Amino acid sequence: MNNWFLMLLGIALTIINQGVPRNFTYFATGPNREVNLRVTAPFVGGIYAPSAVCTVTSGGNAAADMQGTVVARSIVLGANLDFHFDEDLAQ
Repeated sequence: MNNWFLMLLGIALTIINQGVPRNFTYFATGPNREVNLRVTAPFVGGIYAPSAVCTVTSGGNAAADMQGTVVARSIVLGANLDFHFDEDLAQ
């Protein structure tokens, strides 16, 4: 299982995904202007936050591993990042 933390409105959530990017998409609409993602194990899923700044940091010394998609106004990388776009999501 993949565990990662997502900060929403100052509240840290631990999400567990079974490893298929299309199984999880976080939609940040309306007044949500900030998404902070601290990756401690591979992030598998999508972030759709077209009005928000998405900040990605690693939970340790290793590179953050992301598999899926990110749609955001801008993205800030606070760590090394390995990103894989899952082509299954384009269909």
